Amino acid sequence: MKWTKNDIPTYDAIPEPWRSAIKTRFAEEDLREIREAIAREIDKGNDNINPNPQHVFRALGRTAPETVRVVIVGQDPYPRDGVADGFAFSASPKAERIPSSLARILSEVGMDQKARKTKTCWNLEHWADQGVLLLNSVLTCPAFKPWGHASIGWQKLTAAVLSAVRTENTNAVFLLWGAKAERAAAAAGITLESNLVIRTTHPVASRGTRLFRKSGVFTECNQRLSDLKQREIAWLPCLK
Repeated sequence: MKWTKNDIPTYDAIPEPWRSAIKTRFAEEDLREIREAIAREIDKGNDNINPNPQHVFRALGRTAPETVRVVIVGQDPYPRDGVADGFAFSASPKAERIPSSLARILSEVGMDQKARKTKTCWNLEHWADQGVLLLNSVLTCPAFKPWGHASIGWQKLTAAVLSAVRTENTNAVFLLWGAKAERAAAAAGITLESNLVIRTTHPVASRGTRLFRKSGVFTECNQRLSDLKQREIAWLPCLK
């Protein structure tokens, strides 16, 4: 989507109460550096950026700090125009085709939860509404350039959010899919060997210590929640 400098989100665009929860870890000056980096890219003509600027902080707006029960850490928005919708791994229903990561995730949900059919919707808002924080490590991406904004400072915001969850939601379960997600969690002080952390490869990875495919990660997550006397996540609303 084409951005102008006026589209670059300001600090006030970070939804409350997240803004208050992270202000000691991620200040207005930190976002200013990100804004300036994006502005320089726009000046160079690199103004096709995903997602829609109104969706940059969408995951934070949909899942408040006190409601977080599960955290899924993604990488950065889908680079193809019209696909990213502000939630990690989720996709706009207007997308021309389903991203491979999301297809693998929904396939795993279907197998793991023993769904008879897998008629899927691509938007994962129904997870966010149950307390699943779908947070990318990097919140913007130049069109068709995966990881193109990885060096402009978004990881500090991600670390601040994850750190706030770690300290305020002591029973939150972290689903870390791949090395980049593990690095994001480690930067926030999350112990990767904790019984609240479930680690697999990235959904599309074909090799690794514990492959995402056939991992049973969604059942395992619900078992951890149940052990903590928390309500399980209904992963299946879009699989019928």
